[in-house]
Amino acid sequence: MLNPSEAFDQAVALFEQGRHDEAEQVCLALFRQHPRHAPTFELMGSLRQAQGRYADAEHCFRHALSIDSDHPEAVFNLANLLMIMGRSAEALPYYQRAEELLPGRPMPASNLGIALTDVGRHTEALAAVRRALAIQPDYYFARNSLAMFLSLHGRVAESLPEYRRAIRAAGGYPEAEMGLLLALNSVADVSPAELFEEHRAWGVRVSERHAAGRQTPLRDRDPERRLRVGFVSADFRDHAVASFFEPLLAHLDRGRHHVTCFADVRVPDETTARLRALADGWHATYGLPDEAWARLVDSERIDVLVDLGGHTAGARLRAFSRRPAPVQVSWLGYPNTTGLPEMDVRITDAIADPVGEAESFHTERLARLPGGAWCFRPHADTPEADTSPRTGPVTFGCFNVPRKFDPEQLRNWAAVLAAVPGSRLLLKAEPYGDPGVRADILGRLVAAGLPAGRIDFSPYLAKRSDHLAAYARIDIALDTYPYGGTTTTCEALWMGVPVVSLAGRTHASRVGKSLLTRAGHPGWVAEDAAGFVRIATELAADRAGLDRLRAGLREEIRRSPLRDELGFAREMGAALREAWRAWCGRGA
Repeated sequence: MLNPSEAFDQAVALFEQGRHDEAEQVCLALFRQHPRHAPTFELMGSLRQAQGRYADAEHCFRHALSIDSDHPEAVFNLANLLMIMGRSAEALPYYQRAEELLPGRPMPASNLGIALTDVGRHTEALAAVRRALAIQPDYYFARNSLAMFLSLHGRVAESLPEYRRAIRAAGGYPEAEMGLLLALNSVADVSPAELFEEHRAWGVRVSERHAAGRQTPLRDRDPERRLRVGFVSADFRDHAVASFFEPLLAHLDRGRHHVTCFADVRVPDETTARLRALADGWHATYGLPDEAWARLVDSERIDVLVDLGGHTAGARLRAFSRRPAPVQVSWLGYPNTTGLPEMDVRITDAIADPVGEAESFHTERLARLPGGAWCFRPHADTPEADTSPRTGPVTFGCFNVPRKFDPEQLRNWAAVLAAVPGSRLLLKAEPYGDPGVRADILGRLVAAGLPAGRIDFSPYLAKRSDHLAAYARIDIALDTYPYGGTTTTCEALWMGVPVVSLAGRTHASRVGKSLLTRAGHPGWVAEDAAGFVRIATELAADRAGLDRLRAGLREEIRRSPLRDELGFAREMGAALREAWRAWCGRGA
């Protein structure tokens, strides 16, 4: 007869050592003799989760709770599993109960904060994370969450010291390091040189961790053979990245390229399935450790590996330091250098990254596409633009998340509204659905000089067609600064709404200039604050012109480089080929 306590401790030790098969055998033996031992079912759930068998894991956790409804680990781990499975709303009561059952531990409150954010309850999320930090001020996970929440709510400058505290508390915390770099792109008084140094220093640290044993993968150095190209992203789903990646995936010459996608997608959806059908090869890699992931890339004999995430959530950028492919490229998802010495090329254009200016702020070689670095495919559910004549006051709008604008841009918006009597400002983004966030943002807008009575908010609209139809509520879109919009700019143009953008010194602040120039409207780009106000004011004064844009702008965009999918795919293929030839030449 097994001693359940001793056997369970043995199984836990085996699990923690990664000896999952042996741990499972001990659990099965326990089940036979003690079929109502809740801790064993909880441990088996953790085993199944580690194996990626989420449905089986959920069954085990729920069975443990059917035996002991207050088993704290089963309650907490079921909540974690539900959130991983994209069921955050279901996880909430379990996190709340775990917080009660584990009063001295910060993890339940900290994770509750993430789940609350997933369902749009941002004020409660912030309170939960602060409860976790009250228990353990140096709990780096909660400190990082606090930084993320502050950034998401538009308090980016306040998020920076919290990211740094999380990094110090953990002795180096990858998620906080990457979150800090992303946030720095949204602070106007951080210079390009400072931005570059932060990225470069991060890249050196990561590269040094994997220096021992790093070898360039062996490949046939034929510069003209069919290339095996890999694309890497956590956003192969209903996400902005898909709107720009799908045209390339659909049209990249398969006679010259074999395409494999490495999808770090937590919850696949219809977009995931559509992209998978367009790829030659597909690997679902969410949760795969970096070392195993790098071996998989090498086993696929990838010649050119393209990262679409950079320093964004869920990205696999650190794994590129292991050099799983001979040529490694950054494109699309991140508006700056990666900082990695092992990232060879960054795809951009001469407007977003001017020749002779941007090179000194990148660790990569810049490959500039002649037709622009973006090709936009509108969503299939896009409604027609509302072409009815506009009446009433001019309405300006911004549908970007608040983490993209700096207080300097709020003052520019205030100047625009002051220059156009009676005009209004409509702000639409997911965080505005939370009353606390809305009140906080409104207070900052008023402090910047915007009149409270002329500001309207719209929350997140889950249905894409409803979101796009909301552009009918605005006459002119005001871009964010210093982190400009990309998808929102393209959507606004497609829906017949002009966009006024302010160009700065960084790629993030020049995306609008690139997109609007490619769309045939460089005159909507300002080089300073006065120009921003002037352009917006002139557009607002021409009501007939706005009506004409509403009726004809979509056709202009349809004929522009922004919608030239074949041309874009040819240019991208040429850039990847050039990078491959350069590598082949270095080995000659």
